[in-house]
Amino acid sequence: LEKIKKDFLQQAKDKIVGKIQQLSSEQMKILFFVESQNKGCSLSAILDKGLFLAATSGGNRDRISKSTTEMNTMSVIRKDTNGVCYPNLKGVIKSYLEVHGATNEEVEQLYNHVLHEVGKK
Repeated sequence: LEKIKKDFLQQAKDKIVGKIQQLSSEQMKILFFVESQNKGCSLSAILDKGLFLAATSGGNRDRISKSTTEMNTMSVIRKDTNGVCYPNLKGVIKSYLEVHGATNEEVEQLYNHVLHEVGKK
């Protein structure tokens, strides 16, 4: 039984890492910025302070809005109806892993591992 749990736990970890690997480099930067802020971030803040792009450029704003909507669909961030993006990565990791008996330490380790990978890109 313990072996089966460990196998499911590994599959859940692989699924999460796979989700993150699907993100574009720009989406990785958005994820890293939103997670590092640990609070809701407006599109303007993401553009200006996270990506160092002009927040007033319509092209940038539309592209990033679409990117964050896609990330919301993947559940790696949470985006509200006003376009504010909130960190959600740890919650997603926890929801995937806790059903397989993961400890808080394992959740924290995977979270840190994913952020480390995001930081590399």
